[in-house]
Amino acid sequence: MWGGIELRELETIFVLADELHFGRAAERLGVSTAHVSQTVRHIERRLNGQLFERTSRRVELTLLGETLVRNLRPSVAELERQLGEAAAMAAGLTGPLRIAHVITAEGVPQLAQVCTEFERRVPGVKILRLRFDLFDYAGALHRDEADIWLTWWPAPAPDRDEEEGLVCGPPIATQSAALLVGRSHPLAHRDSISLDDLADHPIVDQTVGGTRLFRESWIPATTPSGKPVIRVADASWRGHFHELAPILERSALGWLTISSFLDVVSMPPTLATVPVRDAPGFVLVPWWRADRETPAIKSFAAIVGGMSTP
Repeated sequence: MWGGIELRELETIFVLADELHFGRAAERLGVSTAHVSQTVRHIERRLNGQLFERTSRRVELTLLGETLVRNLRPSVAELERQLGEAAAMAAGLTGPLRIAHVITAEGVPQLAQVCTEFERRVPGVKILRLRFDLFDYAGALHRDEADIWLTWWPAPAPDRDEEEGLVCGPPIATQSAALLVGRSHPLAHRDSISLDDLADHPIVDQTVGGTRLFRESWIPATTPSGKPVIRVADASWRGHFHELAPILERSALGWLTISSFLDVVSMPPTLATVPVRDAPGFVLVPWWRADRETPAIKSFAAIVGGMSTP
């Protein structure tokens, strides 16, 4: 810096100008009061002028001090911003971060909070949220259509999908489980059901979209009492939510999903959700390719991991 004055020394001047108290300034800076006094004296000697009037009762800025703080503070802030952007560029923390999901993750408040916090901490990267109609997260990641895919997953989610070469990050949000059924379904008017009820009521199997690990995890193989859960494939379901309605309306099939499904997905009134009281619930988790794990993705996962998940 000019005349041997460092940025950290200017920060000391700015904080003391705010506090007008050596003790409080030292506390904010995490240094001793003596260190603050020494820094002020060093800068005053370099400038050959007094920045603060100090008495035993108070501290005040001199005219020179007021002018210096007013003129230098914006310049130092801009310099720090430029240095931060340069460091981010060197670390690969620039450009967009493409985060994809289907509609069920659209209005999750915790996701909005994570995105806001990420852009605050990593100003060189802007999040680009992409909504897909077709649930094909592995395909979207492998085709490089997204950097991260967010999906609901039965809790607890795995750490990785070795077969697909994908990594799973920490959970962003949680939801209880429900069974989506047509209103003529035998369970439709129950206040709630248990997982053991699924032994007598088949579940429609999602054979398109997702990965093998996802399809095996979404529907439990057995109930808590050990009875098998029957899966029924329907060729008319090609991965779009709107294709589910006629399947469930014309059959006695159900589909496991998040409890808020009908609040966020536009479906006909002929469908209903029934809470599954003993199911582990679902977590909203980020997935990304292990061979495309960028500094931005690592930063996103670290921020998610540092925020509490309700």
